[in-house]
Amino acid sequence: MYQNSYTLPNKEKIRVSEISIIGKMNDSGEHRHNPSFYKWSFLITFNNGDIKDVEESYNYSNWGYARMKLEKIRDDLIQAFESYKIFYIP
Repeated sequence: MYQNSYTLPNKEKIRVSEISIIGKMNDSGEHRHNPSFYKWSFLITFNNGDIKDVEESYNYSNWGYARMKLEKIRDDLIQAFESYKIFYIP
């Protein structure tokens, strides 16, 4: 079922109807606040030009878990976005 609201891991709610692009996942290197951690991330671009960086931090021993967690978030968001496009009637 279609819902226009999606909650990111940081508890921020976004409107699926305002998304224009969901970017690919990237290994973004060292985390800016803690150099012993790294981060996986992807970008969400909105219709108004705003960009949101969705990230998951990890250390070397749990990089696989962090990647799978962020892939799940991205896949869920893509599914919500595609549902919006299917059910939206202008």
